[in-house]
Amino acid sequence: MKKNVYVKKAKEKLTKVQDFLADPKVSFEKDRFIEKFILCEIAYKTLLIEYKKSKNEQVDQKNLKLHMKTIPLVLKFAGIDIGEHVLKSIFSSQGNRNNKSAKQLRDAIVHNLSIPDINEVYLRRNKLNSYLDEFLSAFSFKTISFQTKNHQNLAS
Repeated sequence: MKKNVYVKKAKEKLTKVQDFLADPKVSFEKDRFIEKFILCEIAYKTLLIEYKKSKNEQVDQKNLKLHMKTIPLVLKFAGIDIGEHVLKSIFSSQGNRNNKSAKQLRDAIVHNLSIPDINEVYLRRNKLNSYLDEFLSAFSFKTISFQTKNHQNLAS
């Protein structure tokens, strides 16, 4: 009998998330945010590997971490100058509701499909995207415009 209670709770959570993501604009912005963050993470971790190699450190690609103490050093090593505010806005592990970093929001969305965090991404989408785009532009990389036929009305 207890199993049914647990399954019911899981189903309720799934239904709430699914209902929230039924809004195509919210779903679109969540997807765009996650994709951009992953691109930033790929770029940074690629630099981190080269940084560690230059220091003759062991590189375990499965356990590379995003640490605010290391990120500025790695970027400086690569000749990239990005302001501390932007880096903290993307990679910090500290922040509260309506001021969480992109990393905190990504973690909460990917690991919990947290409705409040998806909503925060949606509400702060312009600012968050500007931080992620600024980071990616340091690599002379432009994200796709997300203006495909299926999404042209959703990016507003």
